[in-house]
Amino acid sequence: MLKTMDIDFENGTMFGGIKTDAGKNRYVPIHSKIMPLIKARYNRVTVRFSPLRTVQQAML
Repeated sequence: MLKTMDIDFENGTMFGGIKTDAGKNRYVPIHSKIMPLIKARYNRVTVRFSPLRTVQQAML
């Protein structure tokens, strides 16, 4: 499962991956075509679970 802290928008990479011949848990570049999707999902998750929001607000 990808965690928000594993996404690096500044460098355009994400950290993780499944076991392959190259190893696991490595930095993987985020393709420009899916970057908007990753950002939208990231923003939705971080806003929903922001510590500044109440539980009721997060459930909306």
